Amino acid sequence: MDRRDFLKGSAALTAAAALPSLASCAGKSTRRPPAYNYISAYGVQTLRIWSETIREPVHLFAMADTHLFEADERNAPYHQYSARMERAYNQVPHYKTLQPTTPATAFKESLELAAGSDADAVIHLGDLLSYPSEYSIEYAAGLIQSCGKPFYYVSGNHDWNYEGLDDEDKMKAREAWIHRLKPLYREGVDPLMYSVDIKGVKLIFIDDSADDVTPAQIDFFRQEVAKGLPCLLLMHIGQAFPGHDTFYLGYPKYEPAYSPDKGLSMRSKADGHHATQIERFFREVLRAGEENNLLATIVGHEHDVRTEEVENHRQFALPYNANGSYTDIHLLPLL
Repeated sequence: MDRRDFLKGSAALTAAAALPSLASCAGKSTRRPPAYNYISAYGVQTLRIWSETIREPVHLFAMADTHLFEADERNAPYHQYSARMERAYNQVPHYKTLQPTTPATAFKESLELAAGSDADAVIHLGDLLSYPSEYSIEYAAGLIQSCGKPFYYVSGNHDWNYEGLDDEDKMKAREAWIHRLKPLYREGVDPLMYSVDIKGVKLIFIDDSADDVTPAQIDFFRQEVAKGLPCLLLMHIGQAFPGHDTFYLGYPKYEPAYSPDKGLSMRSKADGHHATQIERFFREVLRAGEENNLLATIVGHEHDVRTEEVENHRQFALPYNANGSYTDIHLLPLL
């Protein structure tokens, strides 16, 4: 990818929301909705969110989709399921220099930048790995520990997905790898759903990497939002808003023929249960946005900058970290 291709997708993009009058929010909230500013240029994004609910500044160093591909002999029995992703991102142009780099080098560089910054925490929104690899988990965990910053992670589909298995066997693989991924999580959290409070802002992590959410996850989200703190919803896969043609959670055309990886994804087809649960979750997210508790949803998966708005809610997709790209998220008081 040369600089022109990169710029076409993500350079010098600014999105800002004007503040509506209090009267326009009558019946929803007496607070002004959050204001946003998103600037993307040459692989480094800065997202600023202002809200009356934020009491002091919070800085998050955010990444997604690193796609580490290293493995050792422990992966040999599963090579048939990982062959495609073993060579998918082995060498990519660095976001800044455009010289060849590797995901491992990019991740190490990103954590070094985070360690030298004033970030309150580092977050990673999934696909840290290109395929399940215990070697890569150990490598990443070592770098995370040396970074010295609080690190919060939620799984992506490639972190556990063995491509080519049927749906039932994939879910068994996911259950097994959730335990193997635990070195990447804070001790004691439930990898499928957890929250953390940073300076009065609640980060809510929901693992939707199987292209689904469960009733328990939806209930957890609703309970956390109801506690009244300003919140960020953090997932790997974003929500497919009506009219937005993206391969996101709830995408109405989702079938193997439409799948961007030709049926090799985490789920072979949508079903009635899937659609019902996704719709319920979608409504909960919109309601939280209307009440101004939910500041935004931040996701990965797309490998490119994307901003979307529906009703009173914003969703931001991060670029992929395989080339070193990252996003500085600043949550700021609206005075």
